Amino acid sequence: MPSRILKIAVAVGCLVPLLQACGNRQHENDLGKIKKMSDKDLTDSLFKLQKKPFDFFYTKVGVDIEGTSQNVSFKASVKMRVDSAFSGTVTYAGFVGATYLVDQDSAKFTDKTKKCYRAESLSYLTGIFGTEIDYNFFQSLILGEPLGIDPAIKYKQIQDDQFYILSSHKKREIKTFQDDPDKATADDIVIQYYIHPNDFTLKKVWVNVPADTVQITIDYKERKYYDGFDYDFPENTDIKIVTPRDSSVIELNYSPIKLNEPKKIKINIPDSYVECTPDEE
Repeated sequence: MPSRILKIAVAVGCLVPLLQACGNRQHENDLGKIKKMSDKDLTDSLFKLQKKPFDFFYTKVGVDIEGTSQNVSFKASVKMRVDSAFSGTVTYAGFVGATYLVDQDSAKFTDKTKKCYRAESLSYLTGIFGTEIDYNFFQSLILGEPLGIDPAIKYKQIQDDQFYILSSHKKREIKTFQDDPDKATADDIVIQYYIHPNDFTLKKVWVNVPADTVQITIDYKERKYYDGFDYDFPENTDIKIVTPRDSSVIELNYSPIKLNEPKKIKINIPDSYVECTPDEE
């Protein structure tokens, strides 16, 4: 497997989620004008989306990536123990080309074509996306939750005709960063959450890191409701990543899920494997 494909595959394998279940939920606002809500009530509804009524899940997902430098398709599996770790395989052109494991501190993977491995801190994945990313970022993305949510932030509502939008920054602050990115610090990360007015499910998350000129847009195009667990999962997701070096669109299409069926979260690195060199990455 070409080295850049493997890097992307491992990273996206770590994004890869969940799902298929009962009843497809199409979310169009057919109520006409959106009812007004206070910032506090809307923020409370956003935080409720973090509650997880399960401890384990497993799924397979098809991944299509279109980028400025490469286009690739592959399949990946994900088995997760919530708030702990997740692992799986990456299948490319009909064979398993990589395995991976991500936990709270590190990312490990094997390249079966090169018979090598790497073990890195999460800064390895941070480098792929162009901005700092931790374990909770990936878990929230996998579960379709509001990633990056922080109880210390006082979120502000931005008016829109289709969705409720909660933003970490005011509109004038965002415009200032857009006009002059040098005024932004490394800690200035703008996050906006797009919430459906009908059932308060999460439609989209927009992340902007002006100091690094990085934007990530996560669009949960379709979701399905798993009635036995009272949980709404993503079914089809588009992720657009724009950095100064590259831009790409990642489409995730999910297979059926299995919840609360414990599986071993592990990675096997054969003794014969050597550490991957920069030329092999």
